[in-house]
Amino acid sequence: MISAYNPTDKNLSYHNGNHLNFAITLIPDGGCTFGSIVTFSNKPVKIHGYFMWFAWTIVGIAQIWTGRYLVHWWRWRQFTHSVLGSLIGILTVAGAIIILKWIDWGLYFDHVHNVAG
Repeated sequence: MISAYNPTDKNLSYHNGNHLNFAITLIPDGGCTFGSIVTFSNKPVKIHGYFMWFAWTIVGIAQIWTGRYLVHWWRWRQFTHSVLGSLIGILTVAGAIIILKWIDWGLYFDHVHNVAG
């Protein structure tokens, strides 16, 4: 299945959301050879997702746990709770900057995730 057509050479190029590119050479006797497959890289989206998931699940649960179960050790609870909250804030801001840079600093409100976070 061909997902994009390039009239200037045999290479298919990235076009409107295709997630892979490949090269194919058609041989006059009816055969063909395939080149390498290159996958579309959305590494910033993955890093954004890892930052947000880690901040709001692992660190968030740890922050709730310190606020609830370390009440007898007030100083350590306060310090740990504050550090975890700061880490959530740092990871959230870093994740937001990564994704905003990836979309050229534009704000789009076409999905629920973009509006509600």
